[in-house]
Amino acid sequence: MKLKPLCLAIAVMGLSSSYALAADGTLKFEGTIENSSCQVSGADKTITVKMGNVSTGVFAAGKEGPSVPFDITLTNCNAGTYYLVLEGLNTDNTLLLDTGGAKGVGIDIKDSGGKKLKLTNELVLENGVVEGEGGGQDITFNLSANYHALGTVEAGKANATATFTVVRK
Repeated sequence: MKLKPLCLAIAVMGLSSSYALAADGTLKFEGTIENSSCQVSGADKTITVKMGNVSTGVFAAGKEGPSVPFDITLTNCNAGTYYLVLEGLNTDNTLLLDTGGAKGVGIDIKDSGGKKLKLTNELVLENGVVEGEGGGQDITFNLSANYHALGTVEAGKANATATFTVVRK
């Protein structure tokens, strides 16, 4: 049978052929690896926002609980524009609660003007710029959080966890 040599010849030709297509574009990656110029204020880098006790009846009227202000403070920052990236389980940019507690509610995070932030996006806030040549400056991001009804609210613990990353550009 001459089928085996024919198959072998086709396989060798397929492996040795090259693409005749020209490149359509180029990817260039540019960046810098640097020592962190900012540190989150506080020894354990955890910021706890005390949301308080909110009645389920609040959500029937306005669908939002009261606003609770909090800050993320960075110390010893070099010159540059700083962004936050907030991440956590979310739906429609509302942070979902940890399992095993209240149901039908999440947490909205807002800037100092009350605008709901888009989670997992770079967030540059009004006070996230350090100017000048020297370092050692502090930045404070002023934020707020409130419970937000996602459906029928059921009572229980209403805790959530999010992480944040600081990016300098």
